Amino acid sequence: SEEVVVCGPEQEEEERERQKQIERDRLKAEQDEKRKAENRRRQKERIAQNRAKLKEKKVMKKKKAMQSTLEWHKRSVLKRTEAE
Repeated sequence: SEEVVVCGPEQEEEERERQKQIERDRLKAEQDEKRKAENRRRQKERIAQNRAKLKEKKVMKKKKAMQSTLEWHKRSVLKRTEAE
């Protein structure tokens, strides 16, 4: 013998609410995932920019050091020619 479950209007309303809640939860989870993905992308972008800045600073520091060395050599050559 099969048991027939009779759903009253209350049960139908509860089921509709439950389905709505499931859909809201799903949409919220989707939005959270999108937000997290965007945050990860931005973080990677910031890291890449910071690395580029550090690399640029290193290059500029090296150029400045080379320039200073060149100027020092010029001065020492000038002093030697003046001394002669």
